[in-house]
Parts: sequence; structure tokens; C-alpha cells
Amino acid sequence: MTDEPLIIDPSARFVEQQQEDLVDFIFRLTGDRSRAAVMAREVCRQMKDELHSQMDEPQIRARLFQLAYEFNEEAMRPIARDFLETWYRFQHKDPKTVAKAYRWEIKLLEFGHHATQLLLLRYRYGFSLPATAFIVYREEVDVHAELEILDELVRKEGSLDYKDLAELPRYGFLETPEPQTTALSHIMNQLRPRPRWWAQLAMVLAFAMVAVFFWLLHEYVGFTQLWRLLRSQFLGDGSG
Repeated sequence: MTDEPLIIDPSARFVEQQQEDLVDFIFRLTGDRSRAAVMAREVCRQMKDELHSQMDEPQIRARLFQLAYEFNEEAMRPIARDFLETWYRFQHKDPKTVAKAYRWEIKLLEFGHHATQLLLLRYRYGFSLPATAFIVYREEVDVHAELEILDELVRKEGSLDYKDLAELPRYGFLETPEPQTTALSHIMNQLRPRPRWWAQLAMVLAFAMVAVFFWLLHEYVGFTQLWRLLRSQFLGDGSG
């Protein structure tokens, strides 16, 4: 009996490849990382049941995100600000890169959760305007008008770049950092004055001189005579 070749459906494989983006999107929809992982798997399972030969990859991807939006519509809330503050506080990457990402995250919170989803779909996940409207069950003309208002706000901000929005991190679970690994500790360590080499050398020489002094006393005076001398000076000779 010969083994039959394994047939792999390219569309099903493409669905699996979208799971990382789906987890990221659902986390940004709900602010819940555990839910994001579970629901992303459920979305992929549902999408595989819907697959048919007429669907191309852009259509499959748009439908995946629409399912993610639909399945989590009752649980939508933004990422907690204190989570973002904690996460970025303990990142030891290039400060300029961290600053750009954090600036976008705070601005997205200010724009509001609904507007944030439009910006993310359009500029982070790279969907066209019709696909963005399809995902959030909105009319294309309404989404276009809202995105134009948001684009104007982004331009006025000046410090925001859509390229940085597309490159925002995918957040993993926080590890409790050691106290000395905090950003503040690193800064303080850099600011703390370090002893100069000549100061350290002087300290070593001072200890060496004290040791030599006591060695010379032992060699030329003798330990017994030295003990009697010290005793007579500080304790008296014992007579009364």
C-alpha cells in the first residue's frame, strides 16, 4: 500500500498565514490578549468553512478581518493606557523608535476607538477604502469622509507618519522586570559619577602602606613589645 500525497489547499494555508495579523487586530479591538488568541483561531476555522474557488486572497483577507470585527463587536474597548505606559517603559530598544510608536498609540487613544479602527485597517493592515468599509459594515462614502477628517488631523499634528503607524509593535506578554532593568535605573546609572582610576589606585596604595607599617613594627619592635606598648598607653600597666 502506497502513501497518497498530501494535498494542501493554498487558500487554507493563506488563512493560517493571516493569524498573526488577526491576533494583533483583535487585541486592538478588545484590549484583551487572551481573547485575541482564542478568537483568531475561531475566525480562521470559520473562514475555512466559507472558502470557495471564486475567492481570491484579498477577498479572503478582507472577510477574515470582517469576521474578527463581527465576532468581537460586543467586546470592543481600547487598549488600556496604563498597559501601554508599562509596556513602553520597559522597552530597551532605540529610544527614537519607541518614541514614534508611543506617540502614535497615545494619539490613537485621543482619536477614539472607532476612528482608530479605520486608521489601522487603512494604514496598518493595508486595506483599500472599499475593503475597509466592507470590514466595518459601513458605506464607503461615509468611511471616506471620516478618513479625510482624520488625515487632516494627522497632517496638523506634524510629528505623525503613517509609516510608523504601519510598524507599530505586536505586544507580547509583559515579563516582570528586575528593578535594575527599568529605564529609570539605566538613566540613573549613566548619571552616577564613576570613580576615576587614579582615585582607586590611591585607595589601594593607602591600604598597602598601612599593611607595610604594621609589618615593619612587627619586624623591628616585635609583637610582644608592641602589645606591651599599646597596653601601657591605652589600658595602663595594670598597677594601682
